[in-house]
Amino acid sequence: MRTIALAIALTTVACGGSPTSPTGQAEQFTGTVNGQSFTASSNGRGALRTTSTSTVSMVGANCSSGANLNLMVKNPAVGTFPVSQDVNVQWTPDARTGTAAQEQWQAPGGGGFTVGTGSGNVTITSLTDVRVTGSFNVVVVAGFNNQDKTPKTVTGSFELSFATRTIC
Repeated sequence: MRTIALAIALTTVACGGSPTSPTGQAEQFTGTVNGQSFTASSNGRGALRTTSTSTVSMVGANCSSGANLNLMVKNPAVGTFPVSQDVNVQWTPDARTGTAAQEQWQAPGGGGFTVGTGSGNVTITSLTDVRVTGSFNVVVVAGFNNQDKTPKTVTGSFELSFATRTIC
């Protein structure tokens, strides 16, 4: 639920744009879900640092399809972190209205809302006051109410700046 709250915070903040890295490289949030490509739209990606750096939340949303991927890391630092109570990954194939918006896969899972536990890692390769860069390789499990109970393998990378913006 914390990931959802942080994703909502990211999607409701005002104004944004499409920031670039200090070297001029464009931000990115890309990956695959069970081998199918996923790319966040230029206005569908962002990172948020909460409570004076105790949590970093990253979101990638494809604004056309409604697909979104959320990553949350408590007490972030450079390193590789297994999914756990402090590292959460959530995949929603279509977050727009209707039944599809209720279909979600998550790791680690738990709290009676998912079947199984999920597994994998989120790696942070660079973390500064203004940017976070890294990758993820996670198996997310179906939410309790999902019609599709098949786990999904989610892999990819991100390079995002901490900026207030609207997602999609």
